[in-house]
Formats: sequence, C-alpha cells, structure tokens
Amino acid sequence: MKLIVHIGTGKTGTTSVQQAMKINSNLLESQGITYPTTIFDDHNILEAAVLEFDKLHRVYKSKFSRNQNEPKNIAQDLISHIKMQKTEYIVLSGEYFFGLNKTNIKLLLDLIEVDTQDVKVICYIRNPSSFWLSGVQQYLKGSSNLNGLIEKKYNFKSGIINWGDVVGNENLFLRCFEKSRLIQNDITQDFCDVLSKITKKSIQMPSTENRNASVFSEQCIMMQELRQELLSLPENTFSDDSRKLIRQIHLQSKDLNLTKMRFKPEVVQYIEHIHEEDVNWLLENYGLDINCELIKNEEMIRTGKNIVSESIVRNMLANYDNETLEVLKSRVMSKLSSRE
Repeated sequence: MKLIVHIGTGKTGTTSVQQAMKINSNLLESQGITYPTTIFDDHNILEAAVLEFDKLHRVYKSKFSRNQNEPKNIAQDLISHIKMQKTEYIVLSGEYFFGLNKTNIKLLLDLIEVDTQDVKVICYIRNPSSFWLSGVQQYLKGSSNLNGLIEKKYNFKSGIINWGDVVGNENLFLRCFEKSRLIQNDITQDFCDVLSKITKKSIQMPSTENRNASVFSEQCIMMQELRQELLSLPENTFSDDSRKLIRQIHLQSKDLNLTKMRFKPEVVQYIEHIHEEDVNWLLENYGLDINCELIKNEEMIRTGKNIVSESIVRNMLANYDNETLEVLKSRVMSKLSSRE
C-alpha cells in the first residue's frame, strides 16, 4: 500500500478537496486510487485512534460528549476498512492530522500498517494574516474569547517538521494557498496536479462549491458579542444554542449589505511580525514564499499588538457598518426571543 496524506493546513480549501474526492471516489478507484468513504467527507476522525477523548478537536468533543468511546470505535473501523483496500494508492485527508506530534504520527501509520517510505504528504500553507482572517472567523463559531489566540501563531513550522521527520522531507509536497498561485486559480485543480505528479497518473476531478462561505465583518462582530451577551457557555464549546445563534446570524444577514472582512493595517503588521521568523524559515528550507508584500513599520506593529491583546474583534477590523450591525442584532434577537 502507498499512502498519500493531505494534512491541510486548516483554512486552505480542505473542504472543497475532500468533497471533490468523495464525490469522485469511483473515478479515482478506476485509476487505482482509493479515497475511503466515511460518514464524514474527511478522515479527521482518525485522530481518535491515537488521542484520548479530551485531546480531540472540539467538534468531536461536542458531537460525542454522551458517548466518548464512539470516536475511537469509528476510527478503528475506518482503519480496518483502509487495510482491506487493494488499490495501489490510498488517499486520506484531514486538517487535524497537521497537529499530531511525531509519536502519534508514527502510531497512526503503524496502525494503518504502512511503511513511512511509502507515505507522501500534501500540505497547503497560506500567508499568516490571511490565515488568521479565516481563523478568527472559524474560532468565533465556538468561542467568544480571542485572548491569546493569534499570539499562539499559525504554527505551520512544527507540523512540517513533525511530518518531515517521520516520512522524510523528500516526501513532503508543500504548496502556497493563494488563489493566483493555484493551478487554474482553484484548490481542487491544484490538488489534482499534485496528485498526478505523485501517482504518475492523469488525475482530473471537477471542482465542488465550497460550503465554508466567507463570514463578513458584521457577522463576526455579532458572533462574538451575542455569544457573550446571550449564552452562558464554556469557551471552545459547541452546543445547540450556539449553533442556533450562528444559524440565525446567517439567516438574518441574507438581504443586508454586508462588509467583506479585513483586518486593520496595524493588525496585519503585528501578525506578519510575529510570524516573520517562521516565514523566513519556510523560504530558506523549502523555497516556499508566503510573504505578503508590506513595508515593516515598528509603530504600526506596536499599535497592532495592543489591538490584538484587547481580543475585541470589532476593534481588529478595518471596516464594518454600524447601521447594518444594529439591524442584524435586532433581527437576531427578535427571532431568538420568538422561539423561546
């Protein structure tokens, strides 16, 4: 068995790639490539084979809170299914794989019974300030407290090192997730190109519409402020109430003139500053340039640090409309109160 692992990172179009592979699994199978089907589009659940329940992603801890053995059972069944496959290549895709340490990577590969020399790893990396624009949006779906989030950094360096040390740097295929640098400006087509180079086969799949639609400034502000105002929930937690809130924010936004989310220039300066060493490391060691073209400004960096430390998304954003915010809040509050 030869294994190809698509490890993300997060916020690099993984959902689109996973949907395309699942929809086109029969096409891939005809070319000697298996994309194992599960109840999910992805294979992230395999982290449960090597991690204890309290170490799993918050999505699984929420979904399986009443049956904490279920994730491991699903993961073990998937591994059994993978080992039964007879095609030349198996493709697994999961952005949670990126966060596994070396011990757990080795353990997962051992459980699948594949030699590390037969593993290829595909990883997309995006510019740090671009990553955090999407990352903050995603985080606010389950938390309102951004304290220390960005300061933890977009830690692509450790993931690359961990996987490279286990399977060998020569087996890493690193790509920049920037639309203008993707094949046909499309993540699915770019992934097909990498897959073709690895397998020496001509892999083609139609692109799928990405369900992870962008969140706008007003929506992000409401996700943070209304969660704080209305919900008494632990941070980093999904619940029926939090899902209901998010759903209403999106539903009540449909006919509003929303503002595309952008960070203030000072926030961008700070994010790029704290990632500078890792970005340079990536360029020096792998020839991959994810820099954004900006002129470094120390005063803006200091201002950006102060803004980020306040953890108030409203203050981080370059643009939003107060009138739209008030309309959206009124609509959401009205709908939620009418359902009580």
